Amino acid sequence: MATQAIDATTADLLIVCEGDTDREVIAILSERILGNAGSKRSIKIIVAMGKITIPRVANALWNTFYSESKVLDTIHTNQ
Repeated sequence: MATQAIDATTADLLIVCEGDTDREVIAILSERILGNAGSKRSIKIIVAMGKITIPRVANALWNTFYSESKVLDTIHTNQ
């Protein structure tokens, strides 16, 4: 598995999610919503590899993203 540097400096919205499946679902929904709205906004989705690490990942990235960016942390339950 190759790792990529996270360039969140240009994102309008940074989403930190739990896992790869969450990333895929969020990406599909985001593309549909932005496409239907004709929006040119950009979204970066970061996988935290577990719900416990979501706040840690978001906090670690806090100083790296564009000051106008918004942050969304997503956690779901299977219950």
